[in-house]
Amino acid sequence: MGLNWFYSLNDVKIDKLIASKRKTISLEVAPDAALIVRTPHNVSRTYIQSIIFKKRNWILKKQREIRQRMPLIQQYSVAEYWEQACSTIIKRVDHYCVTTGLKYRKFSLSRARRRWGSCSQSGNVRFNWRLILVPLPVIDYVVVHELMHLVVKNHSKKFWRKVSEIMPNYRVHRKWLRENGQLLSNQLN
Repeated sequence: MGLNWFYSLNDVKIDKLIASKRKTISLEVAPDAALIVRTPHNVSRTYIQSIIFKKRNWILKKQREIRQRMPLIQQYSVAEYWEQACSTIIKRVDHYCVTTGLKYRKFSLSRARRRWGSCSQSGNVRFNWRLILVPLPVIDYVVVHELMHLVVKNHSKKFWRKVSEIMPNYRVHRKWLRENGQLLSNQLN
């Protein structure tokens, strides 16, 4: 199978097709919005197309979200993002500290690849500078999440109750981060 064949509706293009000894088909929308299809050997084009048809709306939605962010991501240098992140995130942290009456010891940014934030036992809060690429309500969710660790050090029911007291709709923002976070963590290495 060639890499340049199109799905029959001509709006979903397979950019990379990888056949291997795997047992299932997987679809991935890469950070550059390319569609990568991983498939077992000897799977027919028709079957692959049927899978793509079933996932067509999800694929197009993810590609659209990435393409909308791409111009923003390419506008600034990492140093400019870092400065913007520092300014924006510290304001959100201070806002929620006033709201909750909580106090952190030290604020810093990180270059972590897999964590959006952390709160140490001694009360230091760290946030991934890439948070500047997400919507403000999602930044607020991460800030509230880490500040609540000043009170409850684990992810128990008590912890999530505390988060929901400050941000009743936190699940929406957590879901957004789970669905889009990996794409952002691959940006601006």
